[in-house]
This record gives sequence, structure tokens and C-alpha cells, in this order.
Amino acid sequence: MQVERNFIAIKNVRNLRNSSQKGTFNTAATSYIVGVGYAKVRDYDKGSYYFISLLIDIGNDVNSPYIDESGSIDPIIRAGFIISLFHGKGYRFN
Repeated sequence: MQVERNFIAIKNVRNLRNSSQKGTFNTAATSYIVGVGYAKVRDYDKGSYYFISLLIDIGNDVNSPYIDESGSIDPIIRAGFIISLFHGKGYRFN
């Protein structure tokens, strides 16, 4: 589980001419992100690997960046390749 605190600033340019409405809106949202993933070690001597994960926000904050306007959860897909640069010779990645 990953906990995030997101600070959000929105600027509404259509209402800037109307002095009774503010042009900016600041808020914050806490996200509780959980999911599943897979990682594959490619080179045991160097410790390099790749990963992919599918995550969702299980928090109920309406201001979360991972929830759309209708209240549906937007999935988060993360993927990457990690290259380990500083392993000595003979090191085994477990």
C-alpha cells in the first residue's frame, strides 16, 4: 500500500472577469493506493530487472487525482526497467 498526499491548485480562467468568483481553487487529497504487480530479474550478476503494476485508489476522497468527475476509479499503470550500476563482481541477486 502507498499513501499519497496530493496538493491541487486549479485556476478557472473563464470566471476571472467576474469579480464575485475566485479565479483559483486550492485543495488537498489523500490517496490510498493498492494493487498487484510483477517483476522479472533479467541479470543475476548485475541485479537489473523490469516491473509492471496495476494500482487503484481505495480512498474515498472526491478530490483524488485518480477518481474522475463521475466518481469512477481510474486505474494506475506503472512500468519500468531498473539498471543496477554498482554491484561488485560475484554478487548474487536474491
